[in-house]
Amino acid sequence: MALSLPPPIIQKVARLRALQYKGSDLVLWDTPCILTPIQMEVYKNFILLKEFGSKCRPLQYLIAKLQAKTGVKIVNEKFGYADTLLDKKRLLDFNVGQFELLGHGKVDIIKLDFESLEFIFKTSSTYAQEYKSLVGLQKFPVDFTMAGLAAGCLEGVCGKQMFCLETRCIAKGDVFCEFIIKPIDKWNKKQINGFEKFLNKNYENQLATKWKIITK
Repeated sequence: MALSLPPPIIQKVARLRALQYKGSDLVLWDTPCILTPIQMEVYKNFILLKEFGSKCRPLQYLIAKLQAKTGVKIVNEKFGYADTLLDKKRLLDFNVGQFELLGHGKVDIIKLDFESLEFIFKTSSTYAQEYKSLVGLQKFPVDFTMAGLAAGCLEGVCGKQMFCLETRCIAKGDVFCEFIIKPIDKWNKKQINGFEKFLNKNYENQLATKWKIITK
C-alpha cells in the first residue's frame, strides 16, 4: 500500500511544532485554541436561527470574517508581509490550508484573479455535511461561517473590503459548497441583502489592543 502523506499544512505544523501544549493551554502558532466537535457549531447556529431568525446569519459571517482577518495578520507577523503577487498567492494558500487544518474540509481554489479581485472556493464543508445530517435538507445555504472566513482571509491578503456569497451548499443537496468572493462594489444590493448594516462595522479598532497582546 502506497504511503499517503498528510496535507502540506499538516506537514508544516508538525515540522515547526506549531501545535503545542503550553502549561494548560493548547496553542496553534502561539495562539490559544479550543477544540470543539462540529456538532456544537451546528447546534449553536440552529438554535440561534430558531430563536432570532435570519438576522443572526450576518453575525455568524461577521465574527468569522474578523477571525480570518486576525489570522492573516498573525501569519504576516510570523512569516513576513505579502508584497508581491507571488507572496499574496502563497499567503492565500497558507490560510486556505488553515481552513483545512481547523476542520472545515478540503478547499480548492477554482478561480484566482488578483487583477479583478474575484475568487471562487469549492469545499467539502464538514459543517454543511453535519448540518444536513443533523437538521435535514435545507432550502438555503448554511455555511455563513465559511463565507465570513473566506471574505476575511481575502480582505487580509488583498487589502480591500470583500464580500463572500455561498452559491452552492451541501446542506441544500449540492455535491459541494461553492463560495464566490469579490469586492463589495461588485455585488448588487439584492445579493448582499440583510448584510448591509454589518459590512461597515469595524470591531478591529476596538480589539486592536487585544490583538497586539495575542501577536506578541
